Parts: sequence; C-alpha cells; structure tokens
Amino acid sequence: MSRRKLAKAKARRAAKARAVQAAKHEAIEAKALLTAEKPKSRVRRMFSVKGLREGLLTFGAVAGVFCLLLAAASFAFGIKPIIFRSGSMSPSIQTGALAISQSVDAKDLAIGDVVTVKTDAGVRVTHRVKDLTFANGKATMVLKGDANKVPDDHVYIVRSADRVLFDIPKAGYVVSWLSGPTGIFAGGLLAGLLLLTAFGPGTRNQRKPGTRKLFGISIATITVGLISTGVGGSTNTQAYFTDAANLTSGTFTAGNYPGADPVPPAPVITGCTVANGESANQITWTWANTTPATTPANTQFKITYSNFVGAPLPSPATQNLADNTSPYTGQTVTYNDSSGDFVLTVTTPGGTSVSSNKYRFQGKNNGKTCAQVP
Repeated sequence: MSRRKLAKAKARRAAKARAVQAAKHEAIEAKALLTAEKPKSRVRRMFSVKGLREGLLTFGAVAGVFCLLLAAASFAFGIKPIIFRSGSMSPSIQTGALAISQSVDAKDLAIGDVVTVKTDAGVRVTHRVKDLTFANGKATMVLKGDANKVPDDHVYIVRSADRVLFDIPKAGYVVSWLSGPTGIFAGGLLAGLLLLTAFGPGTRNQRKPGTRKLFGISIATITVGLISTGVGGSTNTQAYFTDAANLTSGTFTAGNYPGADPVPPAPVITGCTVANGESANQITWTWANTTPATTPANTQFKITYSNFVGAPLPSPATQNLADNTSPYTGQTVTYNDSSGDFVLTVTTPGGTSVSSNKYRFQGKNNGKTCAQVP
C-alpha cells in the first residue's frame, strides 16, 4: 500500500474517532442539561398561567360544592348554622362557636335540649330547656343558659324550635367575617378572578374545555353568589347573660348557695273560662314544682297585668292570688268592656319564678274572650 493510501486511511480513522468522541460529549451534556432542567420545568408548569387557572377553578369547585350541600341541607332538613355572640352557654358552647341546628316540632323537644327561640323583640336566644310542658300542639318552655344562675325571665311558647345538633368552636368568627362587608368584597373579588380565569385572555387559543373544566366554572360561579349572600344563611344568636342574685336591704332573697331553697319553676296557665255578663273570668293553672313535691309553706302566686285598653291599669299592677293549693284556680280577671294581658309568677322561700305564659282578655258582656297569646 502506498504512503498516500495509508495517510488517507489514518485520517479517516482519526475523523471517525473524533466524531465518536464528540457524540459521547454531546450525549453527556444533553443528559446533564435534561437532569438540571427537569425540576425547573415542573416549577415553571406549576406557576404557569395554566396551572394557576386550574388551581383557582379547583378551589372554586370544592368551595361551591360545600356551599351547595349546606344550602340543600338547609332547605331539605331544616338545617341552620348559628353563630354564638355571647357566652352564657359556656362551657358547653363558647362565644364565637358555630352551631348546626335543625328545626323540630314541639312534641320532639325534651328537657336538656339546647334550642333557639325568638324573644318578643325578635331577638334569637339559644339556651337549654329546663322545664317543659305540652298543650294543644305547643310546647311551653323555661330556658336557662348553662353559665347563668337563674332561668330566663320569659316563658317561651312554640310550635317548633331549632335544636342544636353540634357546634364547632371559633368557626363562627370565620363565618361572621365572610358574611360581613369585607367578606362580601372578597367574594366579589374571587368572582372576578374566577370569571377572568375561565373566560379571560389566554383561553381563546385553547382546545374546547372538557367536562371537568366546565363543571369547575359552573360551580365556581355559583359559589360567588352564595358567598355574597352570606355563607349558608347563618343566623346570629345571643346567649344572654343573667345574674339575678336579688338583694333587698342587705339580705339575699334568692340564691344558689349550698343549702338554699331552689328558685321555683314558672307556673303554667292552662285555661281561662269566660263568664257571661260582667262576671269575672275564671283562670286555672298548674305548677310543676318538684322540690319539694308538695306546695311548700310561704308560697304565694301573683298575677301581673299589662297592656290595658279601655280601663285603667290596676294599682298595683301585680296582685296576690288567694288560692295557693292544688288544683290552682282563681276568680281574678274581673274586667268588662276592656282588654289587657296577664301572667302569673310564684314566690317561695327560694325566690320568685320567671313569668308564666301570657293570656289576654278582651270584649264586652257575652262577647268577652280570654285566650293564650301565641
């Protein structure tokens, strides 16, 4: 072989070796570059416009489903969220708790239930049932806060009530914020973000959205309406504080100190028979006193009048009843051609009860009526 041919063969082998070596270097560099860029690409994808869009729609869908379920439960089962703004139900239910309640008929209520009722002023109060009687499809209840020393100063008569099922401590603060001006503004801002995310710039060149995205957009949009009108229609309730340690001339007339007589339960008016002409109306009542089982000594029932029309209010407005033994009856409503309300209380060595259910008399002669105030 000539020298020229040997030189050419040697050059070809050298070129081939250089090509192989270059290919190896390129492979190593490509592998290193791919390894280094993998986490960057993942992070980039996570914080890309598409990633943020999907995250917002997913959040809106989850929040929307929760709100829809809460609204459906409210309509179907009478479920209502209640926010506690005071602490007379402590330690059972603390201030700021979010309670879930259900509307139940009067016949399903029981002593020990925590229920929500409205006062005459329309304010909601949530306390525990301490005394309970039933008549004509209605429940007459005496309520008391767990942190209070005495029952409420009003007897509640209801056909139904919201009974507390359970509570979530501190959650009421969150719901209250969402239902306030700041929360509503945040809901509107969220609405704009969701709509911009779903239909704004950058979405036109994408493929037709799938079922999952359409579902997310629909639910997210509904979420905005629910947030803007308040989460689940939550209701504020006052758990009123009362502390009735009555003090007269330096002497406690009622108390819960060891050995003291218990504060008596409220009497319940069971009927008011209307008499003809100008005769008195006959009222009857019961008294569920269980401690002691019989009427104790020094027991005094009293009637209190109010809201008189057509006749002067009696002076004094509160008067003693003569009958203090069971069965309790009394010729007390002696007014004709006038109208007014009356309630009963009872005083024992343990103190004075809260007021009974309220009755109203009205009319003239044979047209007189006397019935319980709803």
